[in-house]
Amino acid sequence: ELKELGVDVWFEKENIHSTSGDGELMLTILASFAQEESLSVSENCKWRIRHNFEEGIPNNFQIYGYDMKNHKLTVNEEEAKVVRKIFEMYVNGDGAYKIVDYLKAHHIKSPRDCQWRPNRIMAILRNEKYLGDLLLQKVYSENHITKRRVANDGVLKQYYVSENHAPIIDRNTFERVQKIISEKAACNAHVNPYEYDFKDMVFCGKCGDKYTRKKIHGGTVSEKYVWICRTYAHKGKTHCSNKQIPDEVLVNMAKRYDTEIERILILENRRVQFIFADESEDIQEWEINRKWTNEMKERNYYNQRRRFL
Repeated sequence: ELKELGVDVWFEKENIHSTSGDGELMLTILASFAQEESLSVSENCKWRIRHNFEEGIPNNFQIYGYDMKNHKLTVNEEEAKVVRKIFEMYVNGDGAYKIVDYLKAHHIKSPRDCQWRPNRIMAILRNEKYLGDLLLQKVYSENHITKRRVANDGVLKQYYVSENHAPIIDRNTFERVQKIISEKAACNAHVNPYEYDFKDMVFCGKCGDKYTRKKIHGGTVSEKYVWICRTYAHKGKTHCSNKQIPDEVLVNMAKRYDTEIERILILENRRVQFIFADESEDIQEWEINRKWTNEMKERNYYNQRRRFL
């Protein structure tokens, strides 16, 4: 881009000018060497981490209720009391929303000082680490250049280590909670479990503003929900042209992950970036199933005009 603008970059150490023919050749060669060196370092690091996984040694990470010391998880008793309370309330019939209300009412500090949310509660209830076990390599780096971490959905081998560290929750309670979660999921399969969980989590990847959930009518009696950029909704397409996304599409995308979703970015070209609590990321693409005919476009145009007349 700088070359197209007529801007020359001079590398002092190598005495190379980017706009000269020889300089461009040397930069290409040096960049290739640097990339191969980066790949070699990356592969060595991956080998070391996976070798540790085979030995049951986790990579450094943070988990509410534990402290990591010398690659070993030790119970943080103050946070462990909160974890036990969450499991106890859920077993006694309290849902994720009621548990969130309880934690907020008692001013209980959340992980990394983030806001308590129902999906955060469900992530704690599903986490095998509170049982004393470890499921390793849940996420991995996409490549050595971007280093973007994505959820491991079977691309790489995972390692399960039983009785790795001191448990916070006994096995009977943990299994009982998993059974309750499964039963609720089966009973409420038609309900949108993320209807309110997405609040304050969805942002525009183009202008940075929040996405808000909006009800729209798809005909005479049917209605549905979409997520739309606030800048687009309030100021129009000239200020932000990012597309709206159907609520159903966003929910179905989120259902693919077991890890806790921290933030969602709606990108251009119908792409959605999910950022997780463990700092991993994943991008999905979505398509519009409905194909608009000329008659449908014309009818929609007149319907929109009637709204403003």
